Order: sequence, then C-alpha cells, then structure tokens
Amino acid sequence: MPAARPYRDPVTAIAWETLDPALPWLPDDLVSLAGLPEWAALSPAERRRLSQAEFLAMADLGLWLESHLLGHLGRAAPRSFAGGARGYAMELEELREEAGHSLMFLKLFDNASATLPRIRPRRPLLAAAFARLVPTGSGLFWAAVLIGETVAVELTRRIRHSPALPRAVGEIAALHLADEVRHVALARRRLAETLPARPHPLAGALLRPLTRQFLAACFHPAPALYRTAGLARPEALACAVRRNPARAALARACLAPASRFLARRGLEIESGG
Repeated sequence: MPAARPYRDPVTAIAWETLDPALPWLPDDLVSLAGLPEWAALSPAERRRLSQAEFLAMADLGLWLESHLLGHLGRAAPRSFAGGARGYAMELEELREEAGHSLMFLKLFDNASATLPRIRPRRPLLAAAFARLVPTGSGLFWAAVLIGETVAVELTRRIRHSPALPRAVGEIAALHLADEVRHVALARRRLAETLPARPHPLAGALLRPLTRQFLAACFHPAPALYRTAGLARPEALACAVRRNPARAALARACLAPASRFLARRGLEIESGG
C-alpha cells in the first residue's frame, strides 16, 4: 500500500478558544462593502460584525459545495478501488480531507453560535443540478471542481496572510489552504486525462452560467446576511454590492487561475472571454 500523506484532524488541530468575537474574522478588503461609501459609514462594531457574518457565510457555502463533492467522490470509490491501490489511496485521502473540512466548518458554527447564528447564504441552484446530472469523473465534472477549488484557494490565501484576525481563523485558513492547493493540482491532472483536446461548444455554454451563479453566491451576499449582521437597509446594501467594482475585481482575480487554465484547453468560462 502506498504511504498516506500525514493528516491533521482540523477539529482537534484548531485552537477554537481563540475565535475572538472582539476581532474581525475577515480582512477588510474581503468584506463585500469594502470600497463603497456604505462601508465608510459603518461603525467599527458594525464592520467587525459584518466580517464575522461573511466569514460564516463563506464557510457555510463551502460546506454545502463539499457535500456534493463528497457524494461524487464516494460514488467514484468502487471504480478507483478497481483501478489499483495508488489511485484508490489518493481518492480516499481527498475524501478524508474534504470530510475534515466539513467537520471543521460545523465545529466553527458551534463555536461562533454565541456571537452570530449560522449564516446560510444563497445556494447556487445550477451547481446543485450540475452536481446531480454531470457524470462523476468526466471532464465537465473536473472543470467545475477546479473552478470551485481555485476560488476557495484564492480567498483562503488572502485570509491566511492577514495578521489582524484571530488565531483560530488563521489556523482554519492555513489548514484549508494546504489541502485545497493539492485538490486544485489533482483537478488539473484529472482534467488533462479526461477533457477532450477540442471540447464540445456546449461544455463552455454550460460552464459559463454555472460560473456566474457560483461567483454571485460567493461574492454577492443576499439581504438576509446584512440583516443578520444587524445592519439597516439590507436590500439596499445587497444592491450596492452587486454594483461594487472592487467586489467584481476580487471575483475576477479569484477566478483567474482556473479561467486561464481552462482557456488553454479550449474552455472559455467567462463571457466575452
């Protein structure tokens, strides 16, 4: 049997007691209102509470997406098993890490419950339909995985490198980042194996709206989030964020590595791009 990677259980590795409610849980430039007059108008306490709400929403979206990925990886396990010990071990390691991330997020919600209720962001329903219908292990499947994992890596890297956040947030980001970088590399390898040299035009036509909806779920919170954070005029804030050029630039930057990789393989996932 091939040697397994060293594994750290995130539920026990995180210093949960350091999840300080008196500190922000996201750097300012990752908060959705950053760059808008509405952000400047908030009190320090409102900014802090909004950063905490958005960090929890980010974790909840990750938990929901990982539930679909875990389902696919589980269904692929018999085929991986038949393919030999090395490939099967790699799939099991990814399953273990994704399950660990989900347990970590659930533990985060437990520890944050005294500060804020669990935030359930909008679900990208096209992603749910895509997860049900696209065959596990196909080029389209791995392209969607690459998009999701790449955005997670880029956001998590920005959190990891911010010194002003609680120790627990930095530890969550560091552990998540180390695993997700490997998962991006795996998705790229699988794409090289499964994606046709000249993908069907319908592949891009499916991935572009999927990508738009996924980015909207990640970067454009619904009014309910601002309401939960205790802010006035939540509908107006959500509308302002949808027009926020700084937010659009952040979304493009986080998507860019996946977009460039797929474009080199004949898949354009950005409209006009």
